[in-house]
Amino acid sequence: MTAWRLPLIFFCCLVGACAPSVDEETIEATPQELERREYDCKPECRPAYLVKDIVPGLETSDPVDLTDVDGTLYLTTLPFPNPGGVVELWKSDGTPEGTVFIETLFLGSYLGESQYPTAVNGLFFFVAAESGEHDIELWRSDGTPEGTFQLKEINPMGPSYPEWLTNADGTLFFVASSGEGGPDLWKSDGTPEGTVLVKDINPGGFGGVSILGALGGMLLLSASDDTGTRLWRSDGTPQGTVPLADIVPDLYVTAVADGKFFFVADDGLHGAEPWVSDGTSGGTRLVEDIRPGPEGSSPLSFVSVGREVFFTADDGVHGQELWKTSGSSGSTRLVEDIHPGPANAFFSDYTQVLATANGKVFFVADDGRHGREVWVSQGRSRNTRLVEDLTPGTASSFPGYPTALVGVGKGVLFSIPNATYGQELWRSDGTPRGTFFFQDIAPGPSASSPSWFTESGDRAFFVADDGVHGRELWALPLESLGNCFKPRPDRP
Repeated sequence: MTAWRLPLIFFCCLVGACAPSVDEETIEATPQELERREYDCKPECRPAYLVKDIVPGLETSDPVDLTDVDGTLYLTTLPFPNPGGVVELWKSDGTPEGTVFIETLFLGSYLGESQYPTAVNGLFFFVAAESGEHDIELWRSDGTPEGTFQLKEINPMGPSYPEWLTNADGTLFFVASSGEGGPDLWKSDGTPEGTVLVKDINPGGFGGVSILGALGGMLLLSASDDTGTRLWRSDGTPQGTVPLADIVPDLYVTAVADGKFFFVADDGLHGAEPWVSDGTSGGTRLVEDIRPGPEGSSPLSFVSVGREVFFTADDGVHGQELWKTSGSSGSTRLVEDIHPGPANAFFSDYTQVLATANGKVFFVADDGRHGREVWVSQGRSRNTRLVEDLTPGTASSFPGYPTALVGVGKGVLFSIPNATYGQELWRSDGTPRGTFFFQDIAPGPSASSPSWFTESGDRAFFVADDGVHGRELWALPLESLGNCFKPRPDRP
């Protein structure tokens, strides 16, 4: 490096030239941050920043349902105090002036996991009500007040409770109830006239319909009629919505890889095991009876990397451990017995403990010696390893149920508690040097509790409380995740 550049870079680090142009009161350079910049500072390495104090002062806007729509972030705020029970729809490009209010709605726009919003063809689809819980219906927004409206009054007598919003090759599919019988399968192109019933699977009855996911333009469904619950498929037409296999699928553990749909199902003989489908009856089959017999291996947390799907399962010998498959019996194997013997390396519940970034699988596991810590794998035993023991010894960095690791850029973001810094922002690229405490957003032992990590455009957005502005929207330039490394040999 040219000699004259060294003092210039050091000077930039000390004066905070690596930080974005934001309110100085929002981000204060602590001694630890200055030390970080002195150790490995680059012009691209910038801290997270408060995007906008939507509800000024200590009161909170509490953003939820962060969703990327073609590089623009949409979010719902739950302002507190909120005696009227309303919510607000906003969008953001990561700048204060580009974070704008769209519309005021009723609390129905935040109902639960199966009502999460989704993006289709540049539109934001979500569940909301205009004036009260009785008219909860499907809405859409193009980011403008005039382009934000209810698509259809599906149930004139009450709420239709749309759920399972799914993008299938540019068409929105969802499940809703017209008030006559059980919920039915619907689709929408974003217009009132294009929001139509696909099929009433159980006419006059009270069966259920849930969308597992999409394989191209085709849906895989769990649906019930007079014969019971089975796996169905739909191409968006009445005649193309038909039973596929006499198995009961799990609703939440799914992935798509190499043109195949992976899911968990119980055929009544093998218990809950991994299955795969290409959308045809002949191409829908049990992948492997990992735990022979009716008990099942209870696979969880499917994620895809290339042509393979990684998941956790219990074969009855090794406990809940990391597995992978490409859809055949021969390709289905235990990656590593992380916690040797019958003990579980993973929680046996629906916590999404696997995440992917840069061709790697990240997860939280307990090997029996280091507690619950961050691990990484590239699919082989030799490259499945503990990234770093962030809380040395048998104590866990993830006490209780682990918070989610979220793939953003070339690594993962997460939040864990620390006696010195509270629950704050951490990142990992799968290497010890690239795994570290990123920023003390709420200075000292107070916790900012970052959550809702979402990549949109050139930023990673999340929600945090710095102790001054309440829970508000924050952002982090993606380039920071690729250019910042551990500030010093010892951890903060």
